[in-house]
Amino acid sequence: MSLQDLLENQDFIQQVGWTKEQYQANDIIIDIGTPGHDVFLVLSGQLHVRTILEGHTKHEELARASGLAKLAPGDVFGELSIFDSEPRSAQVIAVSDCELAKINGQKLIQFMNANPAQGYSIIHDFFMNLSADLRQSNLRTQTILQLYLAEQSDN
Repeated sequence: MSLQDLLENQDFIQQVGWTKEQYQANDIIIDIGTPGHDVFLVLSGQLHVRTILEGHTKHEELARASGLAKLAPGDVFGELSIFDSEPRSAQVIAVSDCELAKINGQKLIQFMNANPAQGYSIIHDFFMNLSADLRQSNLRTQTILQLYLAEQSDN
């Protein structure tokens, strides 16, 4: 059972609850370094996950807002902070008008602990998403290293 399926599950609604939030294009949903304990599920619209790079660079536009991922209906974000209680590690901005399900992370953890079968499904979905994100990150790192090494060999 996916997190999206649980939004209609009566036990989930009673124990965790969730709110539907609407955002307009260019709204920042979460920002880097801010505290957060909520998980978001994209119901409609498109979002962009990005990081802001600091310092000087030859590619200033790239440095200002580096894209990490694109999110579409069915995608989840914000899950890292419910497990490690660290500040948000990326910025999520609405590319178009969108509708999100906002789920309290602490109550979600309690629900998963009290309902192991459903909790396993949620954790499995989170893990599969994080695994795909890590693979993409590895590819980006490899590309950056190759570009850096190529630039160094030209000098």
